Amino acid sequence: MAYSTQADILARISTEELSQLTSEAEGVIDSSIVDEMIATADGEIDGYVAVRYSVPLEDPPKLIKVCSISIALYRLFERRSNRLGGINDAIKDGYENAIHTLKAIASGKLSLGVDPPPPASTQASGSQFISGGDREYTNDTLKGF
Repeated sequence: MAYSTQADILARISTEELSQLTSEAEGVIDSSIVDEMIATADGEIDGYVAVRYSVPLEDPPKLIKVCSISIALYRLFERRSNRLGGINDAIKDGYENAIHTLKAIASGKLSLGVDPPPPASTQASGSQFISGGDREYTNDTLKGF
């Protein structure tokens, strides 16, 4: 399940703007490109968050949705930046804030408020004994060396 949707992106930019970012046809939104950019954004998010949490997040907090929208928008603008004259400051700032947030999550400075996976156990589940033959080198055999 994606962390954001096309509807979430349309809540931030106009239909006309999204059609310019995704399609050559005026007024037509190419949903496959939107989905691809959301998947790319969610992959970035999972890359950061996987350090502390099991991904994909089953019930992602709103903070993750905001990051997904910001990163997906940045990627949409990035793919058409030459055509549209670059990426505006609001989109850049949103992306940079999202990455800053994800780095804080990865470093443990910011919590998602969900239970992280249990740490991997470093103890063996059972005891193992290794036995060998008699010692070749003893105090008696090493006398004189």
